[in-house]
Order: sequence, then structure tokens, then C-alpha cells
Amino acid sequence: MRRATGSTECHRLAYCAPPARIALTTWMERHIILSARQPTKYPGPYRFRLVPTLRGIADALDDPRINTVVVVKGAQTGLTQLAYGWLGKEADIDPGPALIVYNSEDNARKNSKTRCMPLFEDSPRLAALLPDNRKDDWNVLMYRLKSCTLYWTGSNSPANIASLPIRRVLGDEVSKWPEQSGEEADPVNLVRQRQKTYGTTRKAFFLSTPTYAGDAIMRLHDQGDARKYFVLCPHCQGWQVMRWASVKFDASLPIAEAAAGAHYECETCKAAWSERDKRTAVAAGEWRATQKPVDPTVASFHLPGFLAQWVRLEELASKFLRTKSNPIELRDFINSDLGEPFIEVDNHVRAEVLAAREADYAAETIHPFETEQFASAYGSKRRMTFGGVDVQQEEFVVVLREFTIDGESALVYKGRCATFAGLNALMEQYQVEAICIDSRYRADDVYAAATTYAGIWPCKGVGEFRVPGLWEAQMRNIDEGRRDAKAGRTIGVLMFDSNALHTILSDRIHRAQYAPAWFLYRGASGDAQYVREMTAQYRHEGRWVNPTKRDDHYWDAEALAILAADKAGYKPVMIAAEATEEEE
Repeated sequence: MRRATGSTECHRLAYCAPPARIALTTWMERHIILSARQPTKYPGPYRFRLVPTLRGIADALDDPRINTVVVVKGAQTGLTQLAYGWLGKEADIDPGPALIVYNSEDNARKNSKTRCMPLFEDSPRLAALLPDNRKDDWNVLMYRLKSCTLYWTGSNSPANIASLPIRRVLGDEVSKWPEQSGEEADPVNLVRQRQKTYGTTRKAFFLSTPTYAGDAIMRLHDQGDARKYFVLCPHCQGWQVMRWASVKFDASLPIAEAAAGAHYECETCKAAWSERDKRTAVAAGEWRATQKPVDPTVASFHLPGFLAQWVRLEELASKFLRTKSNPIELRDFINSDLGEPFIEVDNHVRAEVLAAREADYAAETIHPFETEQFASAYGSKRRMTFGGVDVQQEEFVVVLREFTIDGESALVYKGRCATFAGLNALMEQYQVEAICIDSRYRADDVYAAATTYAGIWPCKGVGEFRVPGLWEAQMRNIDEGRRDAKAGRTIGVLMFDSNALHTILSDRIHRAQYAPAWFLYRGASGDAQYVREMTAQYRHEGRWVNPTKRDDHYWDAEALAILAADKAGYKPVMIAAEATEEEE
């Protein structure tokens, strides 16, 4: 009897003992196998030497003082495999119910089936935990393991989120979760409520690419200690945080050539890093907190996509150069590839903003960038003057701007004229290379003028733009149906995304993230008509609207001047985010 009692007591003590201590990094390298069934470039045993940036995040998941780990990330960082490995280790060593939340149930199903289930099935240690009854207990939305249960759901399913106590939560793409689920609280708070039962043993892991400053993942991040990854320059041994603004390339070259020359420049010694230097620097890096946390139980990280060893700067530079002229695509690049929130600007241009863009040069200066205040910064750059024209029934509203090859611009002329001949005279007077002229009204007259005068480019805004970039050229037969000697003339018309173009204009006026400089001549903001028309529209739910229906012709003409410059290749280059309010 004593022997039996002693044996029972030993089992009871073993059950109550704390879980075996083993680091997540060690456990994953011993037990996680990445097979060809999984989306990985490195099949075989999991190795943290391939993803050195993830070690510190794994350590935070192990830290009993931390109950929430938040990662603001770029694409292709390897975090999803780390997250599934963490779930596997806890199911093996210290089991408890877990909830995996994606932005939708469809995405939960897809990631469960194509990424997590193969990882469990192909890793022998985890395969031993799979249920005997695979038909009922092993499906894409519920893993009823021998040790615990893992539930999968979408953030848009409040009933699923709000039921059952949960010890561990994995929340993926949190910025895409709805702010609220029906009449319930927001999904992040719902999943946190489910963890209360487990007290200090609970853990939440939230990861997402950001969208804008203040979105769900950024709010979670700002509660923590804002850890950044510091790397060691192989040349000068200087510590620094890698920033996209330090990726250098010559944007005046064709995209392939510019991207091929992309390199990282050390912020201390200015040495150009090769891809090998970059890998060396990242391998020697470490995470450091950069702020005092609001909540000491929250560890927060920012992990840019370009830190991954399989992401080449050439590829990122190429993508940036292909997307920088379209604000929608540029924002996706900043969010998904850099892992940074897009810094939103005011959605309404105001008179004081225009006044702040005035520079000290006179109206109708033909070459503003040759004046004293601009000559050192812009005078050596290739420059050309372009214009935009908004067509009215009795007159044309004209804006002419000098552009540098990098997209900076300064106002040369704004005004009105009555005839195409007068418009051509203005082009000659101010040495204008080309103008974009709106062909929505008086289309036949605009097309005829384009065949008569060099440098007149007809254009037309469209509501939904379905091709990459800001514009595309379409050929028009302007003599369709005619049988005389003039029949058969064709002309190119620029079809452009008007919403995107106006967003570009607003971003430049507000000196938004990565926007090039945009100047007015001295006294321009004192023109009441110009200011009235430039402040008529504002952005509402992603679209530019003019609810008061007041004139906005200068606003359109300014946007069309940017379109003409864009077509001619006078486009922006990367500008450091810290320098958006630059020389005035």
C-alpha cells in the first residue's frame, strides 16, 4: 500500500511541477522541420542563423515577465514560421488552449491548411501530438491535439472570439482587423478578455504590417519598449539602425541600372555595404529598447523587411522605382516592404499651407532654380518646364512649373488665356517643353490643337484605373467617320488616375513622407482666386471631393503639370522621412 501511495504521490508531484525550461530557439532547432510542402527557401531543420533578427523576439516569447509581444513587420521576415514554432513548443512543453486569429476566416483556413498543418505533420515531435481521430479532431479550424486544443478564426467573427477561456493568442495582420466586430468591442480587446482566466501565465503574440500611424498594431507597439534592431558596420564597427533613407541609388538611370547599383551607406563612415556586408552586419546585430514602456509587460519590436538575408536591396530599389509615382502603390511599398506606417497628411489643403510654400523669387521667373536661394541645391540638376491646363468653355486656366529631374518643382506662371494660339505663345515665352491639357470638354478642339502645336498632350481622368502606374496612352482616331483628305489622323491621349494624381499633388504641397519639394513664387498665396480654387477639394474615404461645387480649376491645372512632368520622366527620388520639411 505504501508503495502504491508513494507512486501516486510521485505522479501528482510530477503533474504539479513547472514545465521543463528550454529556450524556444533551442526547441525549434531540435524539433521543427521545414519541408517542401511549406513556403520556405530553406527546407530542412529550422536554423536561427538564417534569421538572426528573430532570436530576440523568440527570447521575449520565453520571458515570463512579458505577457504581450508585438511586432510591426515588413514582408518576408520569417515571423509566421516563428509564430507557429512557438505554438508547437508550448503545446509540447507547457500545453494550454490557444487561439489563432487572422483578419478573416478564409485567411485563417488558408494559412492553417497550407502553412501550419504541414509544419506540425512534418516535424516528428509535433506529429506525435496529433490526434488519433484525424477525421474529427484534426481540421483547419481546430487542432484537438493530445496535449491541448488550437482554435483558428477570423477577427470578423465576434462569437468565435468571445467564447471559451484561452491561454495563448496569436494575432496575425492585426492592422487588417475591423475596428469593431458588430456591436462587440474591438477584436484585440475581445481576445485579451479571453485570457484573463490564466493570469500571469497567459501570452499574446501580435504581428502585422502597419497601415498608418495610430492603427491597431501601432497602438499595441506604442504600449511597449519599442525595440529596434541595431547592426554593426563591418567597416567602422559603428552601431546603427538600418533605415531605408540610407539605401542609395541613382534614380536618374533606367530602373534596372539604378536598382543594380543600390547599396546601403553606413551612417557613420559612409562606406557602401555590399549584400555580404549587409548579412554580416545583421548577423552581428542586437535588439535594444528605445523608449520606456507604458506597460512593462509588453515587448514591442519593429522589423523592416530589408533586414532579411534573402531580401536584396536591388529588388527593393527596383520595386520602389516602379511604384514611387503612384501614391497607392507607394503606400503599399512603405507598409509591406519597409514595415513602416504611412504618415498621413492633412486631407485638405489650407491657405496657411500654401503660404508656407512661398519662396523668395519673383513671379514669372523663367528659371526659378537658377535663382540665388535654389542654385546650390538644384541648379546642377537637369531641369525642364511643364504645364497643366484646365479647359473651360471660354478660357483656359494655366499653370507652368519648372521641374528638376528628381521631381522638385517651382511655380513659374499661373493665369488664364482665351485661345490655343495664346496658349502656344505662353509656351514659347516660358520655354515650356510640354503641357497636359484636359480633354473632357471641347475634346475636338483640344485634339485639333494637339495636331497643330508641338508639346500639347491631351489627357483625360478616369474613375477606376486598372493598369500599373499613374497613366497610360491610348490612341484616338480624331477623324473617325470623315472621308476627306484630312481623314485618318490619330493622336495619343493620356488616360490618368485622377484620384491618385490629386493625392500626389496634396502630398507635395504638405511635404508628405518621401514627397519632393514644391514651391510657389513670392506673393502667390496672396492671390485670393488661386487660394480659393486650390482649397476647394478634400479627401473623403480615399476619394477627392468638392462638396461646395466651387471652382477648382487651378487645383486641376497644378495636378496636370505634375502629370506632364511624370510622363517626361521628371519624377521623385527617395527623400529621407526626417527631412520632409526642407529648405524654404
